[in-house]
Amino acid sequence: MRKKVVLYILFFLIFNFSFYLVILHTSEKELNYHNDDLSGKFLLEFNTIVKDFYNLSDFIVDAYLYNKPEILDKLYEAVVENKKTDENRNEIYSKLLPIFQKTILKGYSQIHIIDHRGFSFLRLHLPNIHSDDIKPFRSLIVKALNEKRKIIGLEVERHEIAYRAIYPIFHKGVFLGLLDLALNYDFILDYMNKELNSEYYYIIQSSSVKSMKDEYLKRKYKKLLPNGNFYISTESPKFNHNVIKILNNIVLLPPQNKVYNLPNNLSMILLPIYTFDNNFLGYAIKVEKDTFLSTNKRFRIIITILFSLLSLTVVIFFIIIDRKNEILKKELIENEQNSKKLSEINRLYDIILENSNQIAYDYNMTTGKVKRSGAIEKMLGISSQRFQETDITDFVARLHPEDTAKTYSIIKSYQGDNIRFDVKYRLRKDDGTYLFISDQGVYITIDGEKHIIGTMKDITPIIKYEEAVQNAQRIESIGILAGGIAHDFNNILAGIKNYIELIRITNDPTILDSCLEKTLNALDRAKALANQLLTFSKGGDPLIKVVDIKNIIKTVASFSLTGSSVKLNLDINDDLLNCFADEHQISQVIENLVINARQAMSDKGELFIKAENYKHHKDANSNLLIPEGDYIKISIKDTGHGIPKDHLKKVFEPFFTTKKKGKGLGLAICYNIVKKHNGDIEILSELNKGTTVIIYLPATKEKVDKSVSDIKPMNADGNLKIILMDDEELILDSTSIMLESLGHTVYQCKKGEEVLQKYKELKSSGINVDIIILDITIVGGMGGLDTIKELLKIDKKIKAIVSSGYSDAPVFSQYIDYGFCSALKKPYGLDDLSRAIKECLK
Repeated sequence: MRKKVVLYILFFLIFNFSFYLVILHTSEKELNYHNDDLSGKFLLEFNTIVKDFYNLSDFIVDAYLYNKPEILDKLYEAVVENKKTDENRNEIYSKLLPIFQKTILKGYSQIHIIDHRGFSFLRLHLPNIHSDDIKPFRSLIVKALNEKRKIIGLEVERHEIAYRAIYPIFHKGVFLGLLDLALNYDFILDYMNKELNSEYYYIIQSSSVKSMKDEYLKRKYKKLLPNGNFYISTESPKFNHNVIKILNNIVLLPPQNKVYNLPNNLSMILLPIYTFDNNFLGYAIKVEKDTFLSTNKRFRIIITILFSLLSLTVVIFFIIIDRKNEILKKELIENEQNSKKLSEINRLYDIILENSNQIAYDYNMTTGKVKRSGAIEKMLGISSQRFQETDITDFVARLHPEDTAKTYSIIKSYQGDNIRFDVKYRLRKDDGTYLFISDQGVYITIDGEKHIIGTMKDITPIIKYEEAVQNAQRIESIGILAGGIAHDFNNILAGIKNYIELIRITNDPTILDSCLEKTLNALDRAKALANQLLTFSKGGDPLIKVVDIKNIIKTVASFSLTGSSVKLNLDINDDLLNCFADEHQISQVIENLVINARQAMSDKGELFIKAENYKHHKDANSNLLIPEGDYIKISIKDTGHGIPKDHLKKVFEPFFTTKKKGKGLGLAICYNIVKKHNGDIEILSELNKGTTVIIYLPATKEKVDKSVSDIKPMNADGNLKIILMDDEELILDSTSIMLESLGHTVYQCKKGEEVLQKYKELKSSGINVDIIILDITIVGGMGGLDTIKELLKIDKKIKAIVSSGYSDAPVFSQYIDYGFCSALKKPYGLDDLSRAIKECLK
């Protein structure tokens, strides 16, 4: 016994020393991973703001220039015809000034129009200077003038550093000049300092500021050190000597994302910044309090101490075990005596099972054999001897085909000892009818062999009763749903009919344009209502992929509270996993719930949103109808008036609402979307204290796919050869006109047989078909799914787009599996058609 004690202590010392070395190495790796994560987050924050600037610039140009012919006409008259130059400039200035005043709030520093010669025509900017030749000073302008295309990027000027979005202006087939939108570089970090909980600065290398005016440079920047390599803003705080030394020495390294861990638990992150012509400008710098540094150190100490205590406990445990082994030998003798008593208990247990209409079983997963006892003959109509001890295949053969995969997967998967499960399935009796069975079991190891032990109970009467209740509720809901649909669609159709009547009788272009625009808006409302109802009923299968749920929550919640006085409190775990979801449908869920909370608080109060990782274990205290596993738990809590207790059971029913102008579809749609994502949703509420909605969505450790493929046309001249198949003459005619307006050649077909014949004719004539658009359902002919099968037999590289008005068809969520490159849901417009073609040509 003493020798064993010495060996245990020696083992304890060696093992603890080895473990300390492993922990030391692991903590260093975790620090590197942590620093990589800091760099990635900073890059994402910075690029998001720049991307938002470019997206907003595109919107401004489309909405306020390209779609404003009166501005383009005046610009054409001024710079091409040289007529009324000052008068036209003043009129354009007056139209653009309100827009500029709004863009200033978004950080824009100027809206600048440059004519085709490179002279400044109009500048919404102080000082207001016109007719200066800016070509010698603006390389980005020269590039845009020469190439006559949109140019974007960061540029260093004589008096500022700014992100530029420069757009060519064409009118009446003539190049008029450029529109120059600028976002001052200082604004980005100023914005981040205000909105995010960190400190942001930037430094610029000396060679990057040579083109600046001296007076601007001296007023705006100062050198970190008199003989240093970098300038910093005069408004930046003073760094300590160690930080300044680091910043001046980084010139010896190539530009790169870099994290420096400083004293006092601070981390400094460097992000290299480049100009549009790929010249290195300097670094954006983020300094933040980093609790991970102290946590990492404490982690090493605490884990080492805990492990030492644990291993010491194990050593003591084994010493005690050795002592108890001697005692156990004596107990074995007593167990043999007790086994006789156990046989008598088993006989009584069989009698109880027989009379309670249950079957008990013991499935040996190692041998495949199953032992059963209880009401076998009573439940299944077969003799007890025949079914008492059989192979597992006999049981599987009796499962209902629809339940086989689900049930057999539980039978074959070993999840660890003492893990319980509860599964329901249908089991065939000897007369061919099926019973509904509730099977409750547990995984356990006996003598080194894996077993499943459990009971099978007949719940057929309970299931039939529940189905009867659900059918009655479903019939009631259908009646409510039909009335709501008829009301909304009749209102929309009445509006469309009135606008069309006005179009028929009016010659006024202003009224005509207004009626056409309002008709299109009404059609969009009809389409949106159809999509909502489809999501509520059986359709709208989600396009599941890995998404960043953290970003969706932040973006949608902030947007949904725009214009209100509600204070948003976000509590999102830093280690929050990603999610399997349809980004648009989950965004709709978050938006509906936030808007409901906003209305419940009358646009004031506080909204608390918490997102955390959640490990679901099925136990007696849980009401969640989701399998065990990893989930994202999202809690949305308001400080509103709450929901009465008698209303809580009805909030997810369609058209149930307490609002005067509400339709009662919001929560019903949320419920159905979450359920289609294999998740669950629950509501907790108390009158005058607020409401909390909790969503559970499946989580994943997979990363979000951020790769972006360039879309290139197949033909250099942009003229694609397209076969269009549809049996509806209106769609065939209107879609052909849209395609031809995009510069493509269209071959019309009304059924799949014509498509195959036309494809073969064109191929034999040496004409390559680029894209084929196929409708799914064709009356009296071959539909799209059969047609694509035949086409792929001819050419496996065929590019096809599926189209249908049945947007709940499985082909729309899995069109690649059917051989298509993209999908078009009817009704679709010119933008939808163009997007599908570009996606098909990736």
